[in-house]
Amino acid sequence: MPFTTEYKKLMLIGRGSFAAVYKVRHRKLGYVRAIKISNEMVDNESDKAYQSFLNECKLLLQIGNGCHPNIVHIYQPRLINSHAIVEMDYIDGQTLNEYLREQKFINIDEFWRFAEGIAGAVGYCHADLYKFLMDPDTDNLEMDPEDGSKFIITPEKERELKARYCVNHNDLHSNNIMRRNYDGNFILLDFGLAIQKEHCVKSSSRGDGAYEYSSPEKLDGKEITAASDVYSLGILLYEVLAGRVPFVMETGGGMADISRIYDRQLHEKPAPIEPLRRAAFESVFPGKKYGKDYPDELEEVIMKCLEKNPADRYPDAKQVLEALRRVKTLMRPADGASAEIIEQLKLENAKLRDEIKSLKASGRSSGTIRIGDVMNGGRVCHIDSSGSHGLILVKVSQPMPWLRRIDEEDYDRMGPQSRLWYESNCFIVPRGTRMPSAAELREIAPSARELGLTSPIWITDSGDDRQKAFSLSFGREIPASGMSNLFLAVKSF
Repeated sequence: MPFTTEYKKLMLIGRGSFAAVYKVRHRKLGYVRAIKISNEMVDNESDKAYQSFLNECKLLLQIGNGCHPNIVHIYQPRLINSHAIVEMDYIDGQTLNEYLREQKFINIDEFWRFAEGIAGAVGYCHADLYKFLMDPDTDNLEMDPEDGSKFIITPEKERELKARYCVNHNDLHSNNIMRRNYDGNFILLDFGLAIQKEHCVKSSSRGDGAYEYSSPEKLDGKEITAASDVYSLGILLYEVLAGRVPFVMETGGGMADISRIYDRQLHEKPAPIEPLRRAAFESVFPGKKYGKDYPDELEEVIMKCLEKNPADRYPDAKQVLEALRRVKTLMRPADGASAEIIEQLKLENAKLRDEIKSLKASGRSSGTIRIGDVMNGGRVCHIDSSGSHGLILVKVSQPMPWLRRIDEEDYDRMGPQSRLWYESNCFIVPRGTRMPSAAELREIAPSARELGLTSPIWITDSGDDRQKAFSLSFGREIPASGMSNLFLAVKSF
């Protein structure tokens, strides 16, 4: 091969109609990388095939070599011995397609690693690339007089910069994503059909891309936007969670099968995910019963990505990422919870046991505890018949505009901007406490007047019209919509 004077060939990774990819070691410097080398001869740098190859490389370099950990890093493209060649990081792993075929069922922790990594990578291309590519002269940026290292970016200017520098991948599918063996992270590859500034790079051997992942507007020959990538991203999220894409090529990709996929992508709603995920689980773990391990809101996010009309989807992948992260905060540990979550629960249980010992050692006998007593950072709101156990009301907040809640443990891990949003819109459940059940609220109800609780108390956050409040007047759950609700957290003693 023409590059062997500079590199030692270690193995062939893959070969396509346009190029082959090898794992190599640099003979002089000793580093190991992958080399993409064109199959056809190139006469000079003005050759159309070389220019197409070069455009893809330029785009990857513009995306910010090394700026996003889930996008493949490439290095300077060259023309060597009449062949186009470019170095890129060697990823020791499998394509997502291979990995899904092998595993069949992906656990929920790995789903989140995939979802946040790849949605983050695509969202970076859609909405954050301008931060690295903007030019103060070309883009008419005004220097911040208080900080000479920054520019004044108004919302209007930000929209202008995002539109100017947005890159639409235009070919998202499971063979363009690698899962790295070392850490299990997912890496986005091949921007060979990417679109920037209305210019489409076309060096991919796939032609127009993968039909099973193509948006309705792409199949219909209409304009490709960031929302088109959102559709393809939704297909990937669906595939990793369900074990297969919504619309499967079933007869080897012949014209009849392609035509059927076209029709289904344009007109058919994808099947619900939960039955497919259950079937995938039971095929891998025969005899075991699947318990739903993700909230309904996750499926709602994915289905919004898969809306037929681009205007009904998230406008870009960064907003998909933000929606996914909001859903992730709703999750609770279940069977098969991660070791980290289990360890956190053990620590929390140990803390609660210490608090119970402290209460017993404080000398408060059952006869001296009264409803409304200040105790262990809260107020006693219920005592059982034995007089030795009950509930402590830890916090009652003012009504919030959103019927949502977040645990303080999750809140503590957020950045300043996220904290500000949650402070304004959500009830932060104090550390070591929880939302009371309907049964516990019935126990608290007789003490409501003494505790100053006269309004309905919010108890669920399902995110739709199933939200409930517990009415002290009626003594039962009622729809929470349109009501001014109090937010309540308790812990046991």
